[in-house]
Amino acid sequence: MAEFMRGATVPSVTLDDDEARAYASRMPRIMRASRLNSHYPNASGLGGHIGVMNPDVHRGLHKGLEVDERTGLPTYKAFTKVQSDAAVAANQLNVLGSREVLERKAARDPEGIYAKQLAKYDYYSQLVNADQIPLGHMEVRYRKRDNGRDYFNVSLDKLDVSGVFVRYAIDCSQVISSSDQIAKVDEREVAQHTDSFRSLIYQFTSLDAEFTLVKLASMAGLDVERVVKGTVGPFYFPFTNTPDVFAEFVEKHGFIATFGLDMAANDVTDDRNNDPLTSFIMKTVSDEVAEGYGIARQRIGYKVFKDRKFVCARAGVNELREIIKGLGCNTIIYGV
Repeated sequence: MAEFMRGATVPSVTLDDDEARAYASRMPRIMRASRLNSHYPNASGLGGHIGVMNPDVHRGLHKGLEVDERTGLPTYKAFTKVQSDAAVAANQLNVLGSREVLERKAARDPEGIYAKQLAKYDYYSQLVNADQIPLGHMEVRYRKRDNGRDYFNVSLDKLDVSGVFVRYAIDCSQVISSSDQIAKVDEREVAQHTDSFRSLIYQFTSLDAEFTLVKLASMAGLDVERVVKGTVGPFYFPFTNTPDVFAEFVEKHGFIATFGLDMAANDVTDDRNNDPLTSFIMKTVSDEVAEGYGIARQRIGYKVFKDRKFVCARAGVNELREIIKGLGCNTIIYGV
């Protein structure tokens, strides 16, 4: 059975091979069922990345699968293990040579070194073409230059320290002559973010879209039209820290997967919170910060929209819908 590992920073659970096989087989199906749009991290990449953690894929070359107990996603260590293996896969296939030769040699000694090399060959072969997701990638796309300003789309994909995957998408513009620039534009109209801006955005990934918009809007020469934060996770399983309101459902149906959307923008017509997990996973801000948000809303003119959709076992869709209605929300639920 699963062995609980409570480290200094990340509480995790290590799944044995049978549990890891079931988990790694289920996660790609969940990601496909989620129907994520461009506001979220890449669903295919995430599903593929987790899929190769299946013992049937790595042929027992890795022992156990470490899953973050807070979020139901693999830990940073588990993701980087696959990432590191994929980086050397093509070279390792060249080193290992012919599969036919390895197979003949392994047949003569099923417990010997050639059997292990054959397992490595098959594992690396699957890694070469497997979908993966970057654990941290930031990109600035140049939109236009108009009236003394440069306009950009900024995106950041990251496995956050909180254990969830996030995609930040920011639409903004800066005064061309600003000393506090977020990006440089070359003669080909290609934008490259500054190191200071990258560091700043990386600090915000655990915080909400409103905080990010307010902080960025305080930078000299920078106007922010929209901040959208799409989050993959948390996922709830019998072995994770599941809120009490969902615990019985998870024991009965096996899992709940959640996908949050948090938007602060000047073209959102009304403030609305349709995320039933807000009270469980968001930190409560102080009265002073809340007052600051109120002043910023009047000054900048933005509003906030929060939403979350769910994936669960098909047999539990109606039951989960009633639970979520009891929390005051009406969200999209996909069954798988």
